[in-house]
Amino acid sequence: MKQIDFNALIHSVSYWFCYQDRIGRGFMIQESSIKYPVADYLTGIGIPLVQIKLEFLHPELENRRIDLVTTDQPTVNSGYKILNAFEFKLAKDGTHEKSEKERIFNDLMRMYLMNTKQGSSSYFMIVGKHNDYINFFRNLTNAPAKNNRQDIPDEAEGFYTEWFSFKRNSTKTFSIASPTNDEYKAIYKNFFDTYEGKTGVSKLSLPKPNELTTRCVAFSSLIRDTPNPYVGGIWKIEA
Repeated sequence: MKQIDFNALIHSVSYWFCYQDRIGRGFMIQESSIKYPVADYLTGIGIPLVQIKLEFLHPELENRRIDLVTTDQPTVNSGYKILNAFEFKLAKDGTHEKSEKERIFNDLMRMYLMNTKQGSSSYFMIVGKHNDYINFFRNLTNAPAKNNRQDIPDEAEGFYTEWFSFKRNSTKTFSIASPTNDEYKAIYKNFFDTYEGKTGVSKLSLPKPNELTTRCVAFSSLIRDTPNPYVGGIWKIEA
């Protein structure tokens, strides 16, 4: 079994979306469909299908599910360990709205808990149409050309730059205890007001970290003059 090549993974998902769109299956392109090309890629690198689980019940949260996890080989005595956990989002015109900002932060916290409580490598992936991704996620509607190829700049102002670096292998650490402004404060509060932890059948209050760190592990090339129809990025959530 090979290690996950995250650059290959994000391009595999982007190209799968492009293929579905080109053959007239654009109706298949939904947030819930991202997990299928991801699972295809994972089986292609040798991860057995039995170790890839979709809509997996979150072990730290009451009544919540994770989009996709991979596990080690289960044993009779100890069961299995969750090795990798993924949450997925589709970039769209609603990505700039409050409800979607809340959903994305919720995913980051869900993955943070998998990292800190389960020891899993935890990732957030977002994929969408090129224009939706740069306009509503990157917030780069009027971004200046970077060079003669008109590459999208690595960093720019925008809501999501608080949580995500757009330079490969770079990290972004942001404070939850002392939010940058009231908009972020309300989003963080919503998570802790809405989500409940669990231990067996006992509901518990969730631990509130002072800060959270994400690392950009892969993203599609964003070129304005000859764009790929679908693009995306992957971030690792670190303790």
